[in-house]
Amino acid sequence: MSTEVTQKRKYYQLHRWVGLIAGFLGILVFGSGAVATFHHELGAWAHRGNHVRPVFDYGDFSFDEALVAAGQGVDDRFRHAIDIFQGGPHPVGFFFHAHDKSPSGQVTERGVFAEYDPRTKKVVHRKEGSNEEVFEPNALASLSAFFVELHILLLMPRTMGLVATGLVGFALLILIATGYLVHRPSPRRTHGLPKDQARRNYYGKLHTWVGSWTLPYTVVLALTGTFFSFAGAVLIPVVALVAFGGDQEELIRTAIGKIEVPASDEIARLDVIIADARARLPHADFQGMTLDAWGEPNANATLRLVEHGTLGDRNIQLVYDGHTGAFMMEKPSLGTKPSVGNSLLLLMGYLHFGTLFGTLTKVLWGLFGLATCVLAASGLVIFGVRQEQAGTKWVPAMRFAIASIAGGMPLAFAGTALAWSIGLALGFNPAPVLPWVFAMLTIVVGVRAPSMPLRLAIVRSWAASALILLVLPLANVLATGVRPGDLWTEPSIRGTVAVDLVLIALGAAFVAAARWLSASRKNEDERVAQPTATATSTVLAFSND
Repeated sequence: MSTEVTQKRKYYQLHRWVGLIAGFLGILVFGSGAVATFHHELGAWAHRGNHVRPVFDYGDFSFDEALVAAGQGVDDRFRHAIDIFQGGPHPVGFFFHAHDKSPSGQVTERGVFAEYDPRTKKVVHRKEGSNEEVFEPNALASLSAFFVELHILLLMPRTMGLVATGLVGFALLILIATGYLVHRPSPRRTHGLPKDQARRNYYGKLHTWVGSWTLPYTVVLALTGTFFSFAGAVLIPVVALVAFGGDQEELIRTAIGKIEVPASDEIARLDVIIADARARLPHADFQGMTLDAWGEPNANATLRLVEHGTLGDRNIQLVYDGHTGAFMMEKPSLGTKPSVGNSLLLLMGYLHFGTLFGTLTKVLWGLFGLATCVLAASGLVIFGVRQEQAGTKWVPAMRFAIASIAGGMPLAFAGTALAWSIGLALGFNPAPVLPWVFAMLTIVVGVRAPSMPLRLAIVRSWAASALILLVLPLANVLATGVRPGDLWTEPSIRGTVAVDLVLIALGAAFVAAARWLSASRKNEDERVAQPTATATSTVLAFSND
């Protein structure tokens, strides 16, 4: 046996076992990532019955008056660090906070969070506690928050979740390298979808075809995802421990850059700062404002704005003197001056979150995320084919895994959104039940797989997914209380109709997929019945038990 063949077999073994270990989590990460790419749109869709327009749209809104109202009764120790923000269609949030330590000794933030509705000019929500406690998603925000948390943390505790997603990214880098060496993508292999043939060959060619076309995307997502996960779980804590005595907040403040201003007893008016910023950037929208050392000698304000463009958004930070309200500088994300490191960090963010060229890249990133799920699933199918041919003990486990992934996960994503709508309509916060609904629907198809042909189990789950997707727009209207006429006449929520159309299109796609899979059953059964086809009959041929 030649050295090249021996080496290729080693690459294949590494590719197979890493894929088996990381495949299921990888599908969770990329599937939820495809949804999380549109978390702003999903959040607006969830809020359209109580949709708050961008704060700059309210011409009579006063930031100074809102700050006074939100700060009523707030302890003085929380008044020197204030975050003001508006995320999506929410009221304007005010977080008055100070450093605190958790029972485990971890540095955290504690304070008072208040939401101020610019429509009624009243505080509609107030809560005191740690930042984790006060920023728990409310009922309307819980759906998009669930998919974001599933993508970033896999519903695990923060450090464990970041390590897990970082390991998934690292495993994907290994799979990319070994997959390239094993399959050797070429123009011939990437030309046209594979034709229906013996299942093992079909899924093998599908695996290579999808892997070749998604190669640039998977490389970018694996690199950036691994960096962001390990930076939060490992890099920042280690550097903070070595250089800042474990104070992560001080590390972050140093990396962001400290602002020095002349000492004074004056306090700037926020409306003056906002007026200056809007004069400089008349087409920008408000994202947030950080008031640092407010009321102290080094008081400063950092205003965060976003300019929307056809080819993507531009995030801008403007720094103002906290005493006079005078403009000081336009600040990069890292440091106080433009740098290569800041540019690289911004580029990594644009590439990972699919915002480099606006909606175009978001749509492409969503499609590539779904394609990567097909890539991982087809790899598991190939392994299952070989295990059944060899008659190994892995066959039942592979039936469960394939049924859960191919049938259970689509049902889980759709069913979780329906469970959210039902919970909202019944008047309770559905956030605590969403993880349980997702897990149950993912597993139930796999559990049912031994009692019926695998093909039938997947067809039924796809049909159920299609039905849920088709009724979700109506369920949302009933749950959120939005008036149907406002979907077309109210400019601030008109864009959410696009989410309805996408859900209907996905429902129609699952109907078509279920019909295709059901119709091909007869052909597959005939192939399996032929003596020459015995070698290629598998659990993945979805033949009758």
